[in-house]
Amino acid sequence: MTQYFIQTRAGQEGPFTIEELSKTAIDSDTLVWFKGSNDWAPAGKIEALKSLFPSAASPAPEPVVTPEYDGLKRKFSVSLLQWAGIGVLVISAFIYFARPGDTGKSRSNPSSPVIDSAAILAAEAAAEKKMARSELAEKNLNYRNNWVRFIKVNAGNFKTNTFGGIYQLEAVVQNQTEYPLDEVTIAISYIKENGGTHKIENVTVYNVPAHGNASAPAADSNRGKSVSLEITKIRSRRMNFLYSPDIAVEGRNDPYYKVN
Repeated sequence: MTQYFIQTRAGQEGPFTIEELSKTAIDSDTLVWFKGSNDWAPAGKIEALKSLFPSAASPAPEPVVTPEYDGLKRKFSVSLLQWAGIGVLVISAFIYFARPGDTGKSRSNPSSPVIDSAAILAAEAAAEKKMARSELAEKNLNYRNNWVRFIKVNAGNFKTNTFGGIYQLEAVVQNQTEYPLDEVTIAISYIKENGGTHKIENVTVYNVPAHGNASAPAADSNRGKSVSLEITKIRSRRMNFLYSPDIAVEGRNDPYYKVN
């Protein structure tokens, strides 16, 4: 019977049977390794484990939209930016026509002031920029508070000696965010055959690119049959992100926000 190992926030866990995996908090993105596989892979891409994620295999059908409804929807859909532009026009017109001291003057007078189109365009651009900043802040908040879904680590293809010992070990960081990570520190536990910990080494991986991987070599060991990796620190100036286990999170909406 095939037995599976998984990577969690706490490190490597296992072995598990498929039935035992179904009782854990595994999801389709969890990295899994089993004897005979070349590398760790997401659980949702392993054929034998796809039955654990029925919702991923059968996406919900798209809603049926009739031509009449679709046309009506397009006719009356106005973006937030368009509403902002309309609001600026109305306010500018009100200010112009309500100015004191103009009573009795003809609005057709060529010398009368007109609405400044440049100011309107500037207001629309400011509204668009503010909206973009708001969307970016919301995206970064999601990355910071759910970083375990986007930033992962594995031990690469390390080798072991027959009577114990680990060598050619790497800490490989996978960054699925849109921002580079300045540094990621990993605690590597060297596990003996009887399950005890031989030693713990810290490795730091620098400059992990957005949507990319980076790695750093780890120390060899003359004892140990497996390893467990745990991320203990992450810093990203572009994401205003600083993670450390000693940062309190209870009652805080954005505990890992950090202006670097």
